[in-house]
Amino acid sequence: MNAAQITSIRAILIGAAALGLQACTGEAQADNAQAHNAQASPDDAVSEVGDVGDRANAIIDLGAIAGENAEHFPIASDANMIVTLGEGGALSFTDVYASADGRFVVDVSDYDTFSATIRDWPVDEVMVMLEGEVTVTDEDGTSTRFGPGDSFLMRQGFNGTWEQDGPIRKIAVIYRPGE
Repeated sequence: MNAAQITSIRAILIGAAALGLQACTGEAQADNAQAHNAQASPDDAVSEVGDVGDRANAIIDLGAIAGENAEHFPIASDANMIVTLGEGGALSFTDVYASADGRFVVDVSDYDTFSATIRDWPVDEVMVMLEGEVTVTDEDGTSTRFGPGDSFLMRQGFNGTWEQDGPIRKIAVIYRPGE
């Protein structure tokens, strides 16, 4: 990741902190696990990732998140994603921030190799690839390959495919629009 990308990510987090984001707690992380095809319940014990208190200018180096507090789950199909390759592989993520209402989340996640068909993606998700590559193809057949340093937005309602040739690591900035 280059300096400009790190600066952009830091700007996102500073803005998010100014909007009142809080350090992610176990309940928010368990809720986010469900959005990542996980089978966790809000009662699962999850350690707090960080504590920025009321400091609106708190900075977290997302590239330095090493996964000590990561939650681990098997990659599995759900209502929005049918796994076509790699079912049962490992997925881990560390929620770094979540808004008080749980609609805005920032995480660092790692995925084993997998491919999936995506239907009606449930969130707006900005992704910054740290390691590995993924090819995303929309329902019109337009394919784009993303690798380390690339960023992209997968809009709520997206339909298409996700194909990895190997493991990936990414930063995700997720917004869950209201019901």
